[in-house]
Amino acid sequence: MALIELETFVAAPPERCFDLSLSVELHLDSTEATGERAIAGRTSGRLGPGDEVTWRARHFGLPLELSVRITQHDRPRAFRDEMIRGPLRRMRHDHRFEAVDGGTRMLDSFEFAVAPLLDSLVLAPHFRAFLLGRNELIKRAAEGDASRYLCDADTLLAAYDEQLRAQVSGNLPEGVHAEVDGPLVRVVGAKHGGFIGYRDLGAVEGAELDELIARQVRVFAERGEAFEWKLHGHDRPADLADRLRGAGFVAEDVETVMIAPVERVAAEPILPPDVRLREVGDRADLDRIAALEEAIWHDGRGWLADSLEGERAVDPNAITIVVAEAGDGLVCAAWVRFAAGTEFATLWGGGTLPAWRGRGIYRAIVAYRANLAAHRGLRYLQVDASDSSRPILERLGFVAVTTTTPFIWSPEVSDGTAGVTRDP
Repeated sequence: MALIELETFVAAPPERCFDLSLSVELHLDSTEATGERAIAGRTSGRLGPGDEVTWRARHFGLPLELSVRITQHDRPRAFRDEMIRGPLRRMRHDHRFEAVDGGTRMLDSFEFAVAPLLDSLVLAPHFRAFLLGRNELIKRAAEGDASRYLCDADTLLAAYDEQLRAQVSGNLPEGVHAEVDGPLVRVVGAKHGGFIGYRDLGAVEGAELDELIARQVRVFAERGEAFEWKLHGHDRPADLADRLRGAGFVAEDVETVMIAPVERVAAEPILPPDVRLREVGDRADLDRIAALEEAIWHDGRGWLADSLEGERAVDPNAITIVVAEAGDGLVCAAWVRFAAGTEFATLWGGGTLPAWRGRGIYRAIVAYRANLAAHRGLRYLQVDASDSSRPILERLGFVAVTTTTPFIWSPEVSDGTAGVTRDP
């Protein structure tokens, strides 16, 4: 067993060094000379406990594949990656991070084995140079701009709040319009119900906040429309949810706001052999999407085809709708909205028929839409994720930044009950 030990000082905290050392993107940038690619497992983002990744590269003129697993993970002190498949008899890399004055002592212990003479005369110098180059990139990123590799939740949330919240879309269908009421943006006239958005409420609280809420209820009550007040987990004041309930709103399921850099997710979609992706826009296809959504969610989605058709009529370039088909049937449908004047593309839909889940279709349709965003030069992807889609998105490199809860207010119907609709 051959052993390479390295020590590198980095003028940055251990947490930053630790996270950079697990970045798939940083690893790939450090291996440009060998043309390394991540082809399976966790192919983007930051590796975590138990994650696996398969690297493909050319060493000594030979194409090689190596699969490793994170077998120990103790942030920010240490982690270990070990070969589980590959051309070596054994490979184990221990990474340790010690806090010292002014930064971090980064320690590498890299063990490998093929054959004794080959190990010492050929492979050891090769691997040492490889590790030194990687550590130099970690050092430069940690001491400088690491935004390419570290998209921390605070940074992503700030971009989301600044660019997407309270944005007034110019892509509203005929009959739908936006109104400004103090800190709020109120969207009225939509067949599936109205919407309230805002960047923040500023200093509005107490009785003034109750009146602001009541005013929205009066507007929609006069129109006979249900509407959604989208409450985020970091919204203030802290009693906003209680005030909404007191005004007659009903909370729906909590979702997680997740964001990823486009370049982290864009990739060639990998589909089962009997499934294909297709961009659609004809009314017949939109009706099929509505029927698919009803079959998945078991609620009325008759408004969805009208809504998507209306958006496309205003600006077909602002939304792209994609379906996954098997034979003549739809198995998944999703769409991406390109938020004008921002760096964001937002992902919607993605529901998959139960019999087709677990086959990579949702992941493929996310990658397809990420490619569309990349082609437009956009920086971020955003999605409101359900509990079922969140683990998939995390594996793709999305970061959870906050939560969102739809609070729905509905006018009374003839039997005295409230009717509730959902946003697409």
